[in-house]
Order: sequence, then structure tokens, then C-alpha cells
Amino acid sequence: MSLEKGKIETAVKRSQNFLLDGVDNHILTDTQRQSKFLINPSPLTTALVILASEKDSKSVKNAISWLRNIQNKDGGWGFSDNVTSDINSTSLCLLAIEETDKLVDERARMFIEKNGGFSKTKWFVQVILSLFNKYPPDEICAPSVGPVELPPAEMRFAPFFYNNLYPYAKDMVFSLTALEMLAKHENADKIIKFLESVQGLDGSWDQDIIVTSLATLAFQRTKINPKISPYRWFSKVQYSEGALPAFNQLACWDIGWASSILASKFLQDERLQRARDYLENGMYLDGSFGSTLPYAGPDIDDTAVALLGLKNLRSDKALQTVRYLKSMQNADGSWSTFPEYYGSPPYCFSGKVVHQPSVDITCHVLKALYDESLTCKEPFIEAALNWLISVQNKDGSWKTTWFNSNIHATSEAVTTLHKFRVKGETIARGLEYLVAQQRSDRCFGNGTVEEASLAITAFMTCSSDIVDVDPVIQFLIDSQNPDGSFVRSYTGVYAHSILYNDPMYSAYLGLNALELFFKRI
Repeated sequence: MSLEKGKIETAVKRSQNFLLDGVDNHILTDTQRQSKFLINPSPLTTALVILASEKDSKSVKNAISWLRNIQNKDGGWGFSDNVTSDINSTSLCLLAIEETDKLVDERARMFIEKNGGFSKTKWFVQVILSLFNKYPPDEICAPSVGPVELPPAEMRFAPFFYNNLYPYAKDMVFSLTALEMLAKHENADKIIKFLESVQGLDGSWDQDIIVTSLATLAFQRTKINPKISPYRWFSKVQYSEGALPAFNQLACWDIGWASSILASKFLQDERLQRARDYLENGMYLDGSFGSTLPYAGPDIDDTAVALLGLKNLRSDKALQTVRYLKSMQNADGSWSTFPEYYGSPPYCFSGKVVHQPSVDITCHVLKALYDESLTCKEPFIEAALNWLISVQNKDGSWKTTWFNSNIHATSEAVTTLHKFRVKGETIARGLEYLVAQQRSDRCFGNGTVEEASLAITAFMTCSSDIVDVDPVIQFLIDSQNPDGSFVRSYTGVYAHSILYNDPMYSAYLGLNALELFFKRI
């Protein structure tokens, strides 16, 4: 396939402009933000905020109107807009509408009945339904397998469980535990005091819509006011059409990645100057960063990406973050996502790491710490690279932590090892795994722009010709919108159970692949 150089150049410029404008969009005040740069709206999170808010408020009326407008033809709702209906989202949306409008939505009820009824919903949905007398509290089924195995409610503060939860998970688990106990008419005062102690300075919990909604519901049911009202925060993050986003706005993450790829050509652009100011001013006391500044908890992954941005923007304030990341390395050479922390962001200090080692995060940290003067013989670098090599799967892949596809972790591992000039068969085996993930329609994995971009970035970075990348580049061009963003996808990217899309990260990945290809022709 012969691709015209002019078309590639046009696609590159479109995505560059999209990212430059997107950086500025994140820094603007909430009321000025354009939705095309932001996380997609979600029926489930919108329903939770409705249930936690004052029923007669204008924001709730707008949210209910949005839910009704985007209801799927089968009567249900999915986790995100334009996603297949599921019983969990539909159950909460139905509850929000009935509790607010006092109207029965028969289509939604029929969808739930066809899919097995409320008993088929997940634990967190059952807890909320029981709180509103829609589900028997004694039949709530807490998860006993999976990422979080829950002991009985009265044992969840025991050290064997509590000490192994990272901060975000603690707030989520204990918000739901409080609601479960309240639904069963049990005393939840101890948990309410805990939630009061970890509320952020902006009124949210972790700047997370789901956790803040759950915690707010718990305070409502106990008729106790939290230290800071969360309602102003809800109104700040609500979109103009009434919806709430599917996940936190990942401003630090987006600005860090965008700056890392744009700085070489646009360093003097005013938008990148504002990006540098945003990152420098958003650094926490210990050199760490959160996903959205300045109130989200420290996150080692976001810190690594912020450092990538700072270094490429030629900031003189990057050294503290370099020291921080080195101090957060695990004994086995890896890095994890979350540390404990003390204080309230941004006035906080990180403690010990409380999350599993991660290939994704280890690769991002290594790329952020990379310096031409560093060699594989640096003890902390050598330990990290040895760990990466040791955890490669038999099929050549690496296991992802936060993404829906091992293509992400494998591409990151291959390009990281190549960057540090690692020799041997490890990289070749990783590339062979990526080859095996290509589909007959030229896409990879789940068929997303993100996976295609990651896969061919690995091939081009390693100068491998085992895959013809031309058809994949054509797929990226075909998937690009006129504004430089890409068609939204809800699988293959983030959080296994949270189907959301971050258009800025998708544009970064797409641009990275397009630029590499453009340099080859």
C-alpha cells in the first residue's frame, strides 16, 4: 500500500493541534471547557450523583433529562454513552429516575427482568438498591473473589485487610460498607468518622465521582454533615448537558503525555508555557502528582507522566520528582501505582507503597527517568529491567494492570527495553506476541485506535518489518476526526470494568504512531 506523504502530514498536524488545544482546555475553568477533550459522560455515574443530590435542584433536573434522552432502544443504559445496556447501569438509572420523578419506567423494568432481575447486579448496586428499599439487605452478596475479597463488614478495619488497601480502594470499600450497614440498620459511626477524615479539601473524595457519591449518600443517611459540602464539587464537574463524566478528568496525565510529544516542536507555544506552569505549580510537597491537580491523591503513574512533561518542557523543577520516583521503587525493582499518604493533597507526603507491582507503571517510570548518561548498569535501572524481563509471559506478552489489553503492557515493555538497549530474545518474543494479536481487518486486539497505535509504535521503534504497518496507518487516518481526535473506543484502553474514553490519551497514542511513520517516509 502506498500512502501519500501529504495525508500523513495533515493527520499529524491535526492531532498536534488537537493536543495543544486540549492542554489549554484542561487548564481553563470548568465552565469554559469543551467536551470533545474530556472523558465521556456516563449514565451510571450520573445516576449516582442524582441519588446523592438534592432532588429539586436544577442540576438534578438536567441530569434526569440527559438520562432520558440517551436511554437505549432496549430500555436500558450502559456504563458509558453509546455502550450496550447492562443490568448494573440500568438498575441505578431506573432508581434515580423513580426516586426523583416518582415515575415508573416500564421499558427499563422490562430490561432488568429479562436479564435476571436485581439479584444479578453487582454488590455495590445491591447495596444502593437496598438503601432505597428495592432489594433485601440480607441478600446482598459481597464479592468473595477478584481484585478485592471482602471479609464480613465488622472485620474490614482489621489490619490484614485494611493495611493492604490503597487509599482510593479504602474510600470506595468503606463508603459501600457504611451504606451496607445502614441498609441493615446497623451502626456505621466508625466508618463515617473515617470518611470524614479522608475527605479532600475541595469537598470530594479522591476527586472521584463514584466514591464521592457513595460517601455523600452515607452522610445523608446518618443525617451528619461532612466537613465540606460536596455539592459545589458535583456542580463543577457536571457537563453542560446535565451528564457526569465516566471517570475523573485525567488532567495531569493528559498534559504530561501531550507535553512530552509536543515540546520538541512547540516549546515556545503559549499553551505549552501554561502547561509547564500547571505542572510546576501542581507538584505536591514530596514531588509527587495526582491524576487531577491539586486534590487527587499521589499516584506514581501520574507522577511519572508529569515528569515526562516537565523534562520535555525544560522545567528546572523536575529534580524533586526524580528523587521521589527513585524512592518509590519496590524491592524487586518494579514500581506500583499507589502509595499511602499523609495529609490532604496537595499538602501531603507519600508513605509506603500499597499496590501490586505493575509492568505499565514500571515502564512509564523508566521512560520518565531515562537520561542519555544512564546505563543499564545503574543499580536501580538494572533491577527494574531485570524485573521486566523476569515477568514476561510464556506467550511473549506482559500482563497489564490498568488496561483492557496486554497489548498496552507489551508495547510499553518492548519500547522501554529497546530504549535501554537490552539485548536478547525478550524483545523479539514481545513483538511476536503483538503480531499474533493482529486481526484480518488490520486492527489489533479489540480493534481500537489505541491498540493499533501501541502495536505499530513497538514495531517501528524496534525497526521491525515483521508487520506491514501501512494498512494500520491507513486505519488510523480513517479513524481520525476532522478536529484531530480519533473515534472514541470504550474497550482495550482503561480500567477493566470501567468503560470510558480519554480522547487526549488516544490522540497522543495516535500522534506518536503517525509521527514515527512520517519520519520513515
